[in-house]
This record gives sequence, C-alpha cells and structure tokens, in this order.
Amino acid sequence: MSNPEYLFILGSSGFAYEVAAYAADIFPERKTIFVDDTSKDAGSISVNEYWSRIENGDSESILGSGRCEIRIRMVDEIKPPFATIVHSRATVFGKIDRGCVIAPGAVIALNAVISEHVVVNYNATVGHDCVVGELSVIGPGASIGGWCQVGRGVYIGAGALIREKLQIGDYAIVGMGAVVTKDIPENMVAIGVPARFYTKEECGKGWML
Repeated sequence: MSNPEYLFILGSSGFAYEVAAYAADIFPERKTIFVDDTSKDAGSISVNEYWSRIENGDSESILGSGRCEIRIRMVDEIKPPFATIVHSRATVFGKIDRGCVIAPGAVIALNAVISEHVVVNYNATVGHDCVVGELSVIGPGASIGGWCQVGRGVYIGAGALIREKLQIGDYAIVGMGAVVTKDIPENMVAIGVPARFYTKEECGKGWML
C-alpha cells in the first residue's frame, strides 16, 4: 500500500498519543484514528467499528500500548497491513519487521533484527547482531549489548543495561535501571545492580514495571 489515508492505533493510552505524534512526523498526510472500546475520546472508535473499517483497504494499523502484557492481549485484534513507524531522528542499520515503533534517538545497530510489533523507545540502543523477539518493549534509554537474543514479549525498563551475548527468555521483565550480567530465564523478573532474578509471583503487582 503506497499511501494509505488512515492510521488505526489500537489503544488510547499515553503511549498511543506518542505513536500518533511520531506518525504525524513521518506520515503528515494520514488521519489518525484510535481504536479503544473503553475510551470516551471523540476521536476513538470501537474494535467492531475498526474491523468493518479495515476492510476498505485504505489504512494501516499499529499497536498503541507501551506495556507488553497489553500488547500480547491486543495482537489478535490487530489486522494487517501493519504500519511501521521509524522516527526521522532514529538511527537504523539493522532490519525492522512490520508493526514496529522506533522512537526518536533510538539506535538499531548493524545486523540487529527487530521482530514484529516491537517498541524501541527514545534513546534506547539495540547492539549489533541482536535479535529482539516479537511484541517486546525496550524502554527509554535502555541499552542491549551486541549478540543478545531477546525473546517474545520481553519488557526492558528505562535505563536498563544488558551485557552482550546474553539470552533473555520469553516474557521476562527487566526493571528500570537494572544491570543484567547473566541469562534471564523465561517469565522471570530481573531487578537491581547487578540484577537478581525473581518470579512474577514473588514481585506481586510490582512486576509490571
């Protein structure tokens, strides 16, 4: 699709408005429509309305939540074709798949692979030869060293540092400012300097960092 008229953003949270702002920077001609059953915003439509509108073939869609657990729940509702937003002030040498949001100041180094529906937030860095799994979110200012393998639905908090050549398991959480020096098993939470690992049950509601 060369020049779709509409961009549907699934969600209407704070991050959805950031996505809309980034989109306006690179697609100024597109009209943004938020999709959210719970929103009272006059600019929002319901999921059912979205499903009927997407059939017209004049639009692209993108996930508009910055939280992995919400993105994972929403992914079955989003319909292709997917928009990909790479801000003009991002630096990209790697490969970016469909549906990603690459924010201002983000750096994707040589040979890195960013899978579908990933967020790389502002001033975050993905090192060379990294692979970041689908639906993961890399927070502002976070840094992932070269040759890391990041699983599906991983959340890496703001300012976190991950040493090179590590494996981050599916659905893991890395807390804000954590310094990770060892592989993280799937579904675990890494907190502290150096990071220690906890189950999500041990962290309670605090795991949603």
